[in-house]
Order: sequence, then C-alpha cells, then structure tokens
Amino acid sequence: EESQRPPRAREREAPKLAPPESERAGTGDEAALTAALREAMRGYETRLAEGGCEDPEPWLELAALKQQAGDDDDACACLEATLFYGGLSADLAARLSSLRARMHGRDGSVGELLHLATAERLSPGEASYLGARVLEHVARGDALETRLTEGFFQEVARCFASPETPVSRRLAWSVLRAVHGRARDALELTRAKERLLGGIND
Repeated sequence: EESQRPPRAREREAPKLAPPESERAGTGDEAALTAALREAMRGYETRLAEGGCEDPEPWLELAALKQQAGDDDDACACLEATLFYGGLSADLAARLSSLRARMHGRDGSVGELLHLATAERLSPGEASYLGARVLEHVARGDALETRLTEGFFQEVARCFASPETPVSRRLAWSVLRAVHGRARDALELTRAKERLLGGIND
C-alpha cells in the first residue's frame, strides 16, 4: 500500500548556477567605478598633501569624489577646507550642514542648536555639526526668522574660540569669521585670527 512504501530518498541538491551575465557585468562595472574613484582621489590627495594650495576648487572636487565613494567624514573635511579658502557660501554651507546632520542624526531645530552652543563639552561630531549649521544660518541671513539671538552667537564665538573645542582650525576660523563678520566686530575678528591661524595645517 501507499502508506507502507519507504520514504523517497532525498533528492540531490541542484548545482548552484553561475550568476547571470548581467550580474557579472554589474559587479565588474562597480569594481571599475571604485577603482576609478580611488585613482581620481589619489591624484587630488597627492596634490593637496604637498601644501600651499589655497585654491578652493580642488578641495570641492575632492569632496564630491569622497561623498560618491561613501566617505562622508572626509567629504565634510574637504568642504570645510573649501569654505576656509573660498569664503562663505550658502550652498556649500547647506551641503556641509546636511551631510553632518545625516551622519549624526540631527534634526536642525533651534532648541538643538541652543543646547549644543551652551553645552559644557562637545564631541567632535557635535561641534562639527554646530559649526556647519551656524555657517548655514549666517550665510542665509535667517537668524531673526529662526529666532537665533545675539546671545546664541556670542556662545558660538566663545565655543569656537576655545582650543578645547574638538574641530579643525579651518572650521573654527570659518565660524568665527562668519559670526564676527555678521556683528561687524573687527577687533574680535582680528583677535580670533591671531589665535587660530598661527599654524594652520589641519
């Protein structure tokens, strides 16, 4: 009877098939793109590592390559250098701010910025994000609309003038230049420049 028959032998597993030609081609294209990106970045990095490059364009181009390669932290550093050498730009500041916000899960609220500006100590990510957001607001000239007071900007200036704040000197100077320039405070701008730009290597 049917119920008395021995169980059928387990069928052999089918041999694994090679991936379709389209998938193999896609993998090859991705590897080629990665190699091309690394090669392009290497050219810029070699040039910039020699020092003395005050042209913002190579930094901006390297930032785009770094972001395309998924290296967001290095992309931010390159954008900071672009702003340092090229001056404040609303578009670039917004790009830097958006990238930092995504990296650190920030929402960009005024309350968040006030909390960071008055914090006793900031992490590198918090300080870099705060600096980027301040640059964006100053560049857009929307401090009144967003209810950012003069007291807020004074706290920001105090924060970024401190050697304890864990950001690059390039970002610190860009923030202080923007904040003191906004207030037309030439004396504080001169003092900040003397404190920060004696040995600008990072």
